[in-house]
Amino acid sequence: MITQEQMYWVALSRVPGVGPKRFDDLMTVLAQNRVSLKELWSFSKKEVLELHFSQFILENLAKFKEGFDLEKTSKELESKGIQIATYDDDTYPELLKQIPDKPPVLYVKGNLVSRIVKPLAVVGTRKVTSYGHMITQKLTRDLVTHNFTVISGFMYGVDAIAHRTTIEQKGYTIGVLGFGFDDMYPVTHKKLFEQVLDSGGAFISEYIPETLAIPGNFPMRNRIVAGMSLGVLVTEAAVNSGSKITAQCAVEYGREVFAVPGPMTSRFSEGTKELMNQGAKLVTCVEDIIEEFSPLTIIPQQLSIELLDHFTHPIEKQIIEQLLVGEMEVDELAQSIHESVSNVMSALSLLEIGGYVVQNKGKYIVSL
Repeated sequence: MITQEQMYWVALSRVPGVGPKRFDDLMTVLAQNRVSLKELWSFSKKEVLELHFSQFILENLAKFKEGFDLEKTSKELESKGIQIATYDDDTYPELLKQIPDKPPVLYVKGNLVSRIVKPLAVVGTRKVTSYGHMITQKLTRDLVTHNFTVISGFMYGVDAIAHRTTIEQKGYTIGVLGFGFDDMYPVTHKKLFEQVLDSGGAFISEYIPETLAIPGNFPMRNRIVAGMSLGVLVTEAAVNSGSKITAQCAVEYGREVFAVPGPMTSRFSEGTKELMNQGAKLVTCVEDIIEEFSPLTIIPQQLSIELLDHFTHPIEKQIIEQLLVGEMEVDELAQSIHESVSNVMSALSLLEIGGYVVQNKGKYIVSL
């Protein structure tokens, strides 16, 4: 069920001119003035002006409020089976919360679990060769065997193979769409869409349901694929492949990039070769991927839940939650859980004494 609070997020995110960065800025202003989104929606133009929003936002907000019906929109979304996840919700992917241009609102269909276990993006060319098909199948199959969640972009070629193979292996997969749920692209993927949902997987999109699958949406979609993943595996790609954008986003966000070597004569090996020349790790088997992550990333989901349940102090629990995603420095931890460095240091000291965390080269990890 979509809550009223979520609908205020939906409303603000749809105001013309309010992208991810500006949304963050507006939320900061509201927090500083102790004004809720619900209060903002009922404010007069004069009251909004007192918040020192720009004239551009002020005018766009006032005009948008006149024609937007919160209750009607909520009912329309629910009638289409669409859920909402905002970046202050538990169901919003934890890793995605960490990127600077995170979408404030995700439109969701299916089962978006509250804690995604070992998310890894598998991407590549739409014009996959028989070699690329075989490699993508094998690596995806092995990733699922090792309890990875497979993230991809629901396009032709490598994306579709990754999703299908995950389903066949009884794994969990999430498709990130470059369009809204009222559209279906490619149209031949309708059956695959249903198969993902039937398998317990999920689809997410930052676009409102009416958004069509236009080319400009897909590069933006790629940042979400990279942002919600521990790393990006490119199995086959030409030099100008869109999967390289996903890999570039991964580098910007501090995530791992993996690339599979291919036949020298194939132009669909040139993209992965270029990625390897730029520092991507060469992959010939799933072990090449696993060894790049700390032991923390291969904690089974049930063990993660049991570990979290052990802690009752809010700061300690928040720290463990962050460290279950990846190793972090003290400053990063303090920023991510909105606590002072001194409070985080005190909590870390107790956790270290208790044997729950260890420090490695200035970063903290969960000790099992």
